Amino acid sequence: MTVRVELSPELEQAVNEKVRKGEFLTADDLVRQAVRRFIEDDAEIAHTKALLQEAAESGDYLELTEPRVGQHRT
Repeated sequence: MTVRVELSPELEQAVNEKVRKGEFLTADDLVRQAVRRFIEDDAEIAHTKALLQEAAESGDYLELTEPRVGQHRT
């Protein structure tokens, strides 16, 4: 599948710089990795939201706070 994407001059420059530095072999490689990362991040966010919703619906919770500097727990 071929998709054509137009980038702003700033993004095009950033992509070209990454390729020039050898961080990616081609602009296509960079875009493929960026899209994969976007999909992975989106799935992780959805999973986290589901866990937070489940926790909120469970009712009982324990609030965890950090002790103030200089205070000791007993």
